[in-house]
Amino acid sequence: REYLGLALQQADRVFQKRAEAELRQSADFRRELIKMGKSFLSEIPFSHARAELEWMEGVVDLVVVCASGELWIVDWKTDRRLLGENEEAFSARLRGAYEAQIRAYAEVLERGLSRAASRLVLFSTELGTPFTIELAR
Repeated sequence: REYLGLALQQADRVFQKRAEAELRQSADFRRELIKMGKSFLSEIPFSHARAELEWMEGVVDLVVVCASGELWIVDWKTDRRLLGENEEAFSARLRGAYEAQIRAYAEVLERGLSRAASRLVLFSTELGTPFTIELAR
């Protein structure tokens, strides 16, 4: 019993430290959005003919129009880590699963607004961390 109690206390401390770090990272990203953003467009539905027989539909979580004129696309992801999965493996899995999707959002916005996105961000709610997807130039 004593061992179990100590183990639970230690787990609580580890969880609390992790939660505090994730909140700090999340707050830092939100501050960056507020500082850089001029306009914020959220939950933007779209339907787009990509090719003659290919159609895309979706909802972009957030487009930030920066004071500099840049466009940022932010997509929140609520995926959870698998049992035993470390942060590095989880972030790689997240990027692999959603990179094509956020690039498609960028394509739709570029065609619709005649402006290229300058930053693509997947934001993991599990880690409280933004992951920037490199732009193909």
